[in-house]
Amino acid sequence: MSDCVPYAIHVATGLPMATVEQQCKSFGWTEADGMTPVGGWLALQALGYSVEPMTRPAGRITLKRFIPTLDRERTYIIDVNSHWFCIRAGKLFDKALTSSRTEVIAFFAVSSSSAEEAAS
Repeated sequence: MSDCVPYAIHVATGLPMATVEQQCKSFGWTEADGMTPVGGWLALQALGYSVEPMTRPAGRITLKRFIPTLDRERTYIIDVNSHWFCIRAGKLFDKALTSSRTEVIAFFAVSSSSAEEAAS
């Protein structure tokens, strides 16, 4: 899916998909080719969200074993072999229906935007 990075960002942030796609285009996203994980991470930052560094799990681990280790109160973006999806409040948002046997390549947590933090 070439829109998996914008879709994961849309779900993680709650921003309109069109807004996210526009920002992602400035970091190399195209409907035909998608975008790099680094481009997606930078787009999230440019949208004003706090993102942790991309982290590789310790050793090889499948989604089935990895997802239960995550904090259910946080929002995460998971990278699995050229595909992104979001886990928000313990719920999986993945249009590609990735197999639970898929290996996790990297992950990072997404926190509130600087505008949300200023309002609270």
